[in-house]
This record gives sequence, C-alpha cells and structure tokens, in this order.
Amino acid sequence: MKRDRNFETEIEKITPEGKGLCRIDGLVVFVKRAIPGEKVVLRLSKKKRSYAEAEIVEILNPSPYRRSPFCPYFPLCGGCQWQHISYDAQLQYKHELLYEALNRAVGINRDIILPIVDSPEEFHYRNKMEFSFSNRVWNMQRKDRDDTEFALGLHVSGTYYKVLDMEGCMLQSQIGDLILRKVKEWVRENRLSIYDIKRHEGSLRYLTLRYAKGSGKWMVVIVTKREESHSLRKLVGPLRDEIPSIHTVINSINTRKANIAVGEREILLLGDGYIQERIGRYMFRISSNSFFQTNFLNLKRLYDLILELSGLKGGEYVLDLYSGTGTISIYVSEIASHVLGIELEESAVKDAWENCKINGVENCSFFKGDILKILPHVRISPDLVIMDPPRAGMHKRVISMLRDMAPPVMLYVSCNPTTLSRDLSLLKEDYAIELIQPIDMFPQTHHVESIVRMVRKRKVR
Repeated sequence: MKRDRNFETEIEKITPEGKGLCRIDGLVVFVKRAIPGEKVVLRLSKKKRSYAEAEIVEILNPSPYRRSPFCPYFPLCGGCQWQHISYDAQLQYKHELLYEALNRAVGINRDIILPIVDSPEEFHYRNKMEFSFSNRVWNMQRKDRDDTEFALGLHVSGTYYKVLDMEGCMLQSQIGDLILRKVKEWVRENRLSIYDIKRHEGSLRYLTLRYAKGSGKWMVVIVTKREESHSLRKLVGPLRDEIPSIHTVINSINTRKANIAVGEREILLLGDGYIQERIGRYMFRISSNSFFQTNFLNLKRLYDLILELSGLKGGEYVLDLYSGTGTISIYVSEIASHVLGIELEESAVKDAWENCKINGVENCSFFKGDILKILPHVRISPDLVIMDPPRAGMHKRVISMLRDMAPPVMLYVSCNPTTLSRDLSLLKEDYAIELIQPIDMFPQTHHVESIVRMVRKRKVR
C-alpha cells in the first residue's frame, strides 16, 4: 500500500470520531467526510502499522444522505464535522454509535435505547463560542500561512496553531457573528498585540461569547496574556452602542502557556459579570467559566427528561455529582426532599448557591471540591445519584465509591459514548441499565448526549 497510489473501495461505517471506516487489503482506513455505503476513490495520507488515514479523491457512488455544506469554512474549520450529512441521517448515525459503544462494553438490548430527541434547529443553536486570536492567518485558498494580518476565528480541523479568520459561525446566532466582526474590526484599527502561540508572546488570546435566550443577554470575554483593561475599556462603549443586548464584558487574564480560554483572574469592564438563562420556571446565573449546556434550544427538553427518568416520587435524598451551576439539582429539587451537589469549580458553586436564592430553593446544598475527597465523607445514603461528568468521564475511584455507596438508582448524563461505555462496564456487575435516552445537543458534529437510567441488581446469596 503506497501513499501515492489510489484505491477504490466502499465505506462500511462511521466511527465514534465521526470519520468513515473502510478496509483495504485487511487494513483499517479512516476517511474524513465519508458516509457509509459510498463507493469512493481514496489516497492514503498517513499509514501506521495497525491503521491508515485517507483523503477522498473521487466519490463514485454518493450516499443519498450526502448534501452540500452550508458554511463557507467547511471542511477546513474544526467546529463541524458533519455538515455534508443530512440532519435525519446524523440522528441515525448518532443512535447507532451510542448503541455500538454500549453494546461492545456492557452488552445491551437495542430496544432499551429510546428514539433520539432531535434539536429544534440544526444551526444557530449554541449559547457559547470560543474564538481564537492568532498573529497568523491560515489562508483557505492556498491552505498556508499569511503573515500580513491577524486572525480571529476557529482552528483548522486537527490543529492547535492554525486559525481561520472568520466573519461568523453558523452554530451561533447572527448577533454573535456581529460581535465577532466588531471586536475584530476594533482590534485591527487599534493595533492591539496578538498572541503568538509558539513563542508565548503578544497579548490577545481568545474571544468567548455567551448568550442567554431566556434574558436575551450576551456576555463578552476577551482572554489576554496580560491585563488589557485600559485598552479594552475603549471598546466597551462602541460595542454596547452597536449591540445593546451585550450585558457584561470581562477581561480574563491567562498568563500560562496552557491553551485554554480560562484566566487566572478577571477584570470586569461592563455589567455584573454574569448573564441569566431561564429553563422552565427557573432562572440560572451563568458566570464566564461556569459549565452550562450549549444548546439553548434543547435545554428545557434535556432537564425535563432528566426529571422524568429520575423516577422521583417525593421525599427522596438526591446526590448530584459534577453539579456545575446547580441546574440539575434545582430542577429535581421540586420533588426531592434534599439535593446535595458536589462541584470542583469555585465560580460554579457560587453560581449554584446564588441560583438557589434567585429561585427560592431551600432544599439544595453544595460542596466545593474534588469528588474523590468529598464523597467518602457523605454519610447519608442517597436514594438517587445523578452524575453529569465532563467528556473524560468519571475517575475509577469515584465509580468504586458509588458501588460501595450502593444507591438504588443512578442516572448518568453523558456527552461521550466512549467514556460512558467505559464507566458503565465498571458498574455492570452491580447495576442493570433500564433504558437510555439520547438527545441531540450538538447538530453538525458526531457528539451525542444521552441519559442512562440504572438500577441496583439484587444480590443472590
């Protein structure tokens, strides 16, 4: 198998990473933007001992699910992977990926996975976007570097230093696009220093936009290597005049080399440092670094499903792990006797307490800290444990503690079938999966949210 040769083959399936999979001479080959059932001509781009990667040279027999992408930045941009697939087919593939991952790990009946709940809209659904500044523009036509300008946009797929200069993103609303363009225009006119990711020089690093549909308000966070409050205060007035729905603006300072849009400290330039989102009858405060579900169109449906699948009848004690800003805790508190949340992020815990005050909820409490350290000191036996961990899933020791705690029911909310299946495999000896409810919170990507309801098995003596 030579890299300069073309190969004709058929795409078998889609992988958990969203790529097409085929086999050439027995070797597994991963193909970006390929759809199952398509007959294609490929050229290898990378070859390893156990697998290869390939690019499509020609599609001989396109899938009926293939469509023309809507975004001019696709497929170079890493924000989307599946714009070339019809939305109905995206839902089918996500359902199948979830089933394959869980069946391989714990052996499930396909019937316990309920039909996937779709997103009301497949575009303009995100309430948070993180755009990167770069002192180099990655030119889409030449696919190389242009040193004459700076870029503000999303990364080229699979890279950490190539940034596309963008005028907007179809995953966020048009107001978000306007904020993006206005910030870029102001930075260009004022010649602010742009961060160089390789040299760790310059200042402007990220632009984070957050939106709350319930209040119609926007948060703008500009992450810099050093404090830029004096310069950025001059941006606030013109930006607010142009877009009155901007509620708060923050300069977040990240001096570390870590490429994350989270600073060590913040300087408030406008407003009170948070926005508020409504879910059902509850209002939730969101700070700059707090985790909050990104699809504002499906927020209420997700939390209604969590409440429904919890099976709460009234009077139960609930333990909420990775509780964030307290959204799940507060949502189930209307039925539960008491809800205890545990969360590592300090700002999220502060928001959770404040959210209880805002909503008049008195039967929730929150601990800030590492679950590994706090869980052993939880002395009350919960009737229900709800966990909504990050994409990396749960620590093995947390799972071991939960097995020892032995709550009768657990609800696992996951955005990653791979880590979900790994964690469930560690629980399968003690817990049976009753049902799984997938819900699409991430259209145009291969990611899928799911809620798994588990009940403790009766031990045979």
